[in-house]
Amino acid sequence: MLKPIAVSDLVCGMYIHSLSGSWLQHPFWKNSFLLDAEEDLLRPKQSGIRDVVIDLSKGLDVPAKAASQAAVSAPASGERKRRELAGSQQTSLEDELLLAQRICLRSKHAVMAMFADARMGKIVDTSQVPELVQEIASSIQRHPHALINLARLKNSDEYTYMHSVAVCALMIALARQLGLDNEQVREAGIAGMLHDIGKMAIPEEVLNKPGRLNPAEALGRMAQWQGHFDDEIFQAFVKAVGIYPVGSLVRLDSGRIGVVIEQAPGSLLKPRVKVFFSQLLRQAIPLEIIDLSQPGCSDRIVAREPMGKWSSRNIDALTVELPLGNRP
Repeated sequence: MLKPIAVSDLVCGMYIHSLSGSWLQHPFWKNSFLLDAEEDLLRPKQSGIRDVVIDLSKGLDVPAKAASQAAVSAPASGERKRRELAGSQQTSLEDELLLAQRICLRSKHAVMAMFADARMGKIVDTSQVPELVQEIASSIQRHPHALINLARLKNSDEYTYMHSVAVCALMIALARQLGLDNEQVREAGIAGMLHDIGKMAIPEEVLNKPGRLNPAEALGRMAQWQGHFDDEIFQAFVKAVGIYPVGSLVRLDSGRIGVVIEQAPGSLLKPRVKVFFSQLLRQAIPLEIIDLSQPGCSDRIVAREPMGKWSSRNIDALTVELPLGNRP
């Protein structure tokens, strides 16, 4: 049963079914959630929202007895802790790639729909954006490189749409690297996903023109533009994507050529590299993942390898290749 009430009447244990006003006017990821903590209770009261609709089948009515409130709030608090633990649990690159594929697909379709609305002069429906940004943020928290890696792989027909997803993910990673609070991280992700809406009137053949820089080339160019970027933000960006971003081709001291597939948390210079070619033998070699950050690993990166010498499609496939049996 749904019931409209004033925000001033909210108490812990109530289940908010919907919030009045636009999602841009409140500090929550979703319009529907259980008020199971004091901070969640204070935020809608401080946001300027005047009215909400509560669901009595999922939470308390108003007024509510203290005993009932405690009975509902206590298990809710435990459930919240379980949700937070699940959301923050670290995963392997391979496991997160499976989840990230689905998130990227849903996000791409949502961005395509928003662009279509804008091109046709309709009101852009952004109702899916907060939840998608939350999913992207959760993916990055579980593993910081899987979704960013997938989002950068795009064909010419979907470049603009997946670019918006990639920028959203990068903005979230950058905001976290800068130590911003959750609301600021959320706003950065939303801004990243929506930043390209202004391109709606540009012909797709212009938007999807070839000749873009790869991640390593772009980072190198940015480092050369002295005075163009805030030093603190640029350094945080480098830490977020790595000295050798995922997808970069590198040459190792052993003479092997490989592609960076994952960053090492403790060292920007020692990522995980999937090697596939030997310059000494001048031939392809069996695929092998070298973790340069592992104790006892004597190999190291000595140079970036020019991307033009290799098939970009094959290189991209190496960075997101899933183990057999784990493919969707």
